[in-house]
Amino acid sequence: MNDSLYNQNEEQFEALSERLFYISDDLRELDGYAGHVLSEPRLYGRLLSILSADERKTLLRNAYEELHKMDRRHGKNTYNICQFVAYHYSEAFGHSLTRFAESPAEIKLDQLSSSEKNSISSMLNGNNHYGLGAVISMTTHLGVNPSESIRCLQTAVMSTVNGPHNASALISGVDYNYKDLLRIESTGDVILSEEEALLKILGPEADNDYQYSMDMMFLRGKIKWSERARENIVGVQKQIISLDSLVDRYGLEETPTGLFIPIRSRIVIAKSLTQAIADAERDRSTVLDMSPRKFEEFIAHIFEVLGFEVELTQCTRDGGADLLCLKSLHGIPFRLAVEVKRYKDNPITVSLVKSFVGSNKIFQANKLLYITTSRYTAPAVEYAEKYASNLLSLKQYEQIQEWCKEIRLHIPRLL
Repeated sequence: MNDSLYNQNEEQFEALSERLFYISDDLRELDGYAGHVLSEPRLYGRLLSILSADERKTLLRNAYEELHKMDRRHGKNTYNICQFVAYHYSEAFGHSLTRFAESPAEIKLDQLSSSEKNSISSMLNGNNHYGLGAVISMTTHLGVNPSESIRCLQTAVMSTVNGPHNASALISGVDYNYKDLLRIESTGDVILSEEEALLKILGPEADNDYQYSMDMMFLRGKIKWSERARENIVGVQKQIISLDSLVDRYGLEETPTGLFIPIRSRIVIAKSLTQAIADAERDRSTVLDMSPRKFEEFIAHIFEVLGFEVELTQCTRDGGADLLCLKSLHGIPFRLAVEVKRYKDNPITVSLVKSFVGSNKIFQANKLLYITTSRYTAPAVEYAEKYASNLLSLKQYEQIQEWCKEIRLHIPRLL
């Protein structure tokens, strides 16, 4: 069968081979991103990046005090905060500093190199959230009792959080870690399924067949690791932030889109956006001059006028929805997920589009909209038309103009 495909239809074979090339690029890009994300220090570091430097500094001090008290209760030798940081940081990255040290108390600070001292100083000042993520993550493994260590970190977090906004930000940060890992898995499954199907059709005449197999094997390994990380690492993070305790303390409520925010508090859209609607209809530069977050708020305002309840998600890396929009249509809930990109020239690639489609496993939207001020590559348009036409619509500046016009004329429609 595979031999006859090339002989009978060389043009079709070339088209499928080109498609395989693009999918393989997507696979390697996702594998690279997964390799970047899938480390325990980085997952904790991303969470700590939500806090300010002063808040990270306070959290580190609180964590040290709670864990030090725990160790003293178990008869361990005393140690200072510098030894505490040096020990756990070195354990996380396999540095030689802890080769002969079995506890923080055995760390010899006078033997630290200048770079090691600088790293520790940076973390003590709350400036290195990645390094602090490594320290905090290791405390959940190296204590006398991991469950007791987690309770100590719970106390440290509760002592550090001082208001509803950073409480809701931490909750959303853990939720983002969970959903980002889930997105890696779901997008990876889509890419692997498509590549396997094409390789089966193309058969032994597909170039670099061995390399394709190796790439797929590596991505499958990352997906398995991601599944374990969701259950173990993010599971521990959920325990540490004490979601229920933070919700009760600060009166947070879960919105229909899954975000936790202070009761009666919503994203406030600036009044200037009303004027921006009129300006954007006339001139593309109006939206290009906005910051990326301001552009998200601008699009959110448009959908609010169109009758949706809109929530802006946390500022995150590409891949998930920027806006989650809800509306009742004849009594039936309609859920819309929107990704927006305010680009002047850079085109939206097929990998960005596929990642957005893959993320819908999380959002479970009825419809997906990708909105950009630039354009889409030909493979991105082809993918949307061939594989996601019932779910996904690609929009550009001209559609923004149309929405602004309809709002000005008071004839808003659904989409």
